[in-house]
Amino acid sequence: MISPVTAIKAIEMKHKLFNGGTGAMRSTAWKEIKVHEAAREQAITIAILEFIPMEQHDAVTQRMEDVTRPYYDSIGLEVKHTGRWRP
Repeated sequence: MISPVTAIKAIEMKHKLFNGGTGAMRSTAWKEIKVHEAAREQAITIAILEFIPMEQHDAVTQRMEDVTRPYYDSIGLEVKHTGRWRP
C-alpha cells in the first residue's frame, strides 16, 4: 500500500510533468526527468565505488556502461554516450 504522502507527491508530480490535465507531457518535463535520473545514477555510482578499491574503479564503471547500454537498447531508448560514469 502506498502512503498518503507518497500518493500526494505522485499526483503533484504528474500534474507538474503533464501540464495539468491536458495529458501532454511538457518538454521541460523530459529535461527534468533526465536531470533527476542522471543525479540518481551518479549517487548510486558514488555509493557503489565507496566499497571498491580505487584501482578497480575504471573496470567497474566500464562494466556498468557495458550492462546499461544493452538494457537501454532493449527498451528502445537511444542514449548518447558521453563517456564513462564518473562520480
